Amino acid sequence: MISAPGTPTLRVAAPVSAATYTVALMEQPGELVGRALVVVVDDRTAHGEEDHNGPLVTELLHEAGFVVDGVVVVSSDEVEIRNALNTAVIAC
Repeated sequence: MISAPGTPTLRVAAPVSAATYTVALMEQPGELVGRALVVVVDDRTAHGEEDHNGPLVTELLHEAGFVVDGVVVVSSDEVEIRNALNTAVIAC
C-alpha cells in the first residue's frame, strides 16, 4: 500500500511460518518507468547476514527508471517465497 505521494509505505503480510521479513524502503527516481518490489531469496541473508543482492538489483532498477518500493528478504522456504510474491502482487 502506498500512501500520499513522496511518503512510501510498504506493508508486508506476516508469513505463515515463524520467520520474519526484512523490509527496507528505497528512494524514488525522477522519471517513473514502472514500480518494483525486490524479493531476495537467500537463507543466509534471511537469517541476519548482510544482503548484497537487494541493493545491487535496486540500483539497477533505479538506473532503468523504476521506483523500487522495497526489498523483501526471505529464506528458500516455499511458503515464505509464495507469501512474499503474493504481497508484491497485492501491493500493485
